[in-house]
Amino acid sequence: MFSEIKLEPVEVIEQWQTIEACGDTEHEVALRNDTHNTAVQGIFGGISTLTCKISQASRACRSLEVIVQAYWVQCFRNRVTELVINNAADGFKKSAISEACANFNFNWSEKELRNRMGIWCGYHDIRRVGHWAA
Repeated sequence: MFSEIKLEPVEVIEQWQTIEACGDTEHEVALRNDTHNTAVQGIFGGISTLTCKISQASRACRSLEVIVQAYWVQCFRNRVTELVINNAADGFKKSAISEACANFNFNWSEKELRNRMGIWCGYHDIRRVGHWAA
């Protein structure tokens, strides 16, 4: 999350194309003489570097995703409390879920959002009880 890795989709595609353009598959190269083995190391090294970059970026994005989802649960619960105080509806949680599905580009059904919230509530509870270090 705090790394200096900058990963643009265009850059990934260019790196992938460069790696593919370097040569044949490892199996084909292994069948040839040893002078081509350096090409395998080049391809393998290039794809290893790209895989590492993508894995690190993915890990950082996943961390951010979990933090945002946990905070969303907190905001959802605040919205339910707000509806209760204002007596704005009978089914307070259902109203807040309907509102989220209708107004905020989730493009999910209420059932799908409730299912996701089950996981997100777990993230929120972990953060609340043990903080993010947990």
